[in-house]
Amino acid sequence: MVLYDLKGENEKEAKAIYESIKNHKSELGLSESDLEKRLLIFNAGVKLNSDSDYGVVPIIIPGVTQVYHHEILDKTGENYTFDYALEKGLPNVSKTGKGSRTLYMPSGSKIGLRLLYRSRDSGLYARVGDLADSGSEGRVNFARSASL
Repeated sequence: MVLYDLKGENEKEAKAIYESIKNHKSELGLSESDLEKRLLIFNAGVKLNSDSDYGVVPIIIPGVTQVYHHEILDKTGENYTFDYALEKGLPNVSKTGKGSRTLYMPSGSKIGLRLLYRSRDSGLYARVGDLADSGSEGRVNFARSASL
């Protein structure tokens, strides 16, 4: 997932993961100023939350979840081509404009919490707003509660 800000897509889930990151910032190796940056989140867990649109919200699992700032997240509204060299899961900014893969970035100032997923054509997408979207990739990226 990519946490851009607390307003926009998936607002309740964005606030929940932000609070969890804030509570675990020292374990994650983050500073107070890092909390103001756009963050890439790997291996988040979930907890039940009936107020959420999905019935669950993402949380930090100490020792499992990793959170990073990556400079390319500061860029929005364009699609950036890149080669196969990745840094923490995202293209190196200095190498954008080369290669045949594309990073599809969201537009706007209030972006919220988004999925980051690889498509079958090797592009990276951060545009999708629906955390439960499996799209044409055939993969569920966010758990949601289901009644039996």
